Amino acid sequence: MTVGGPTCRAGEAALVAVDWGTTSCRAYAMSASGEVLAEVDRPAGVGSVTGSAAERHAEFERVLASILDSLGVAAGSVPTVLGGMIGSSAGWLEVPTREVPCRLDGGRDLVEHRTGRGHTVYLVRGLHQGGDVPGLIRGEEAQLMAVADERDRIVILPGSHSKWVLLTGNRVESFATFMTGEVLAAVSEHTILRAFAARPDRAGGSFSTAAFARGLELAESSRGGLLADLFAARTLPLAGSVAPAETYPLLCGIVIGHELSGGLEIHRRYCGRPITIVARAEILEEYRIAFAAKGIAVEAAPPEAAALGMWRIARSHGLVDGRHP
Repeated sequence: MTVGGPTCRAGEAALVAVDWGTTSCRAYAMSASGEVLAEVDRPAGVGSVTGSAAERHAEFERVLASILDSLGVAAGSVPTVLGGMIGSSAGWLEVPTREVPCRLDGGRDLVEHRTGRGHTVYLVRGLHQGGDVPGLIRGEEAQLMAVADERDRIVILPGSHSKWVLLTGNRVESFATFMTGEVLAAVSEHTILRAFAARPDRAGGSFSTAAFARGLELAESSRGGLLADLFAARTLPLAGSVAPAETYPLLCGIVIGHELSGGLEIHRRYCGRPITIVARAEILEEYRIAFAAKGIAVEAAPPEAAALGMWRIARSHGLVDGRHP
């Protein structure tokens, strides 16, 4: 998929797909064939909207209208699909989730909603998993649709709550969640490590891959578990083994390393399946390094996976008609 400018030419868009998360909102105007014609990114996540239910609904509608205007698409002129936390209890409308195991192309992925301004939007349903420890996916289901094909695979979606999803073709068999990103943020910003664990500028080359690899080694050889290894991010800089400025990449290596150990243990019966990572470039590279340290090669998901996934969902519901991009 290619990305156009901030607005698209009138008449070209066949779909608007909105990946509406907790902290941000990214919207795409898409052609019938799944090409991204234009996109906008707003810091208007679900978490930033407060007030009564009526006030929140009005604000979500206002944000959507602004997004459509920025994309150059008239409200109601093309189907609009909303995915992510916008379909949660904190969002515009809480839509029911689908129980795993289930197919991703089963034709039951969307819930239709009429807005206060009289326009129809379609919200993507999340997934839930029963058992002694229930699981919930809200937002990653569209990205899963982007990578699902005839191959069986494990899909990893890094983030605040990283997901490891077992796919058999288009069927979600099971998934596991790791609080990787949230633990990393909490430890680096709200503990004794905060004085040294400032987030480095990855684009500027200040992220130490050597310190990251050291954190991976600590996780791989761990004898005391994650809680013991985290304290090494305090003692190694004090001992001069790691520079204070390298504390954050060291922590990244420790936390991601433990995620990999746990995820691979849970999925040890499926270790022969290809592993696909859905992440932006810098995060993808960290996971590549971490898996390479274990002798495992990984694949990258298509760019703008959320947009592609929502286009595929819309197509499966007959909202757009076009060839595979």
